[in-house]
Amino acid sequence: MKVMVLGAGAVGAPLCTRLIQGSELYLIMDDKRAIKYDGLTVNGRHYYIPLANKSDIADLIILACKNFDLPNAINCIKEHVGGSTIIVSLLNGVESEELLEKAFPNAHVLYSFITSLSSNRDKNVINCYSENGGVIFIGEKDNRESDELNLVTKLFDTCNVTYRLPSDIRKEIWWKFMLNTAFNSLSGALMTTYRKMCDNQALLACARMIIKEVILVANAEGVNLTAEDGQRAISTICALHDDGKTSMLQDIENGRMTENKYFSYCVSKLGKKHCINTPICDFLFNLVEAKSYAEK
Repeated sequence: MKVMVLGAGAVGAPLCTRLIQGSELYLIMDDKRAIKYDGLTVNGRHYYIPLANKSDIADLIILACKNFDLPNAINCIKEHVGGSTIIVSLLNGVESEELLEKAFPNAHVLYSFITSLSSNRDKNVINCYSENGGVIFIGEKDNRESDELNLVTKLFDTCNVTYRLPSDIRKEIWWKFMLNTAFNSLSGALMTTYRKMCDNQALLACARMIIKEVILVANAEGVNLTAEDGQRAISTICALHDDGKTSMLQDIENGRMTENKYFSYCVSKLGKKHCINTPICDFLFNLVEAKSYAEK
């Protein structure tokens, strides 16, 4: 199976170390990144994954970039997308799959995300603290079984990629969005690691307030998130006892653009759409923006 990955950072690189075991694997990069590319180092081991040749068509394309890179990613992958290409987006947020469906109406977009992944990136050096490299939740938009989904899960089985097939993939995507909105944003604002989040009761109280707003907006969008789902998000974070950092914290520390716009700001935007007040997320968005600015 010809697999191409765009985004070989804290999410994509650990996944690549598994996919290389059972697929014909390539990386997709724009020209600016390709000039500097000399391989990846994951947990002290160097990997050289070749770059995709221009106009080669992929069987499977996995996107593991940031949300703000999606327009550029769409432009980069378009020459590799054919009528039978499967596209899997591991991007955070709740919008990427619909944008990919609009951009590539003849391809097959599966809905997915990755969780339980703790890793740090410094340029092309990645340290992954999660033994399983994270867990990918994946499915069809309408939750049916399909040949395309079976092809991808068969590949994951071959490459020892941990995955789940939830009964409602859209709800699970919103669950991950809720987790990110609460904990990525708070970790960035407070500059704290997973280890320090899980025993910080004041931080967890803030997370619960954020989660309540996300649930209200999700319900208005037709997604049945509940208080129990919120507690599951908290339990997931509290299970991470290492010194890993959220992607938002890493971005702030390194002066990079964050995904803040796609977390708390998205809640605020959807809240306005449904006439739902979201004062905590409104404040959180501006707090993280202020912290990002202060760290530059």
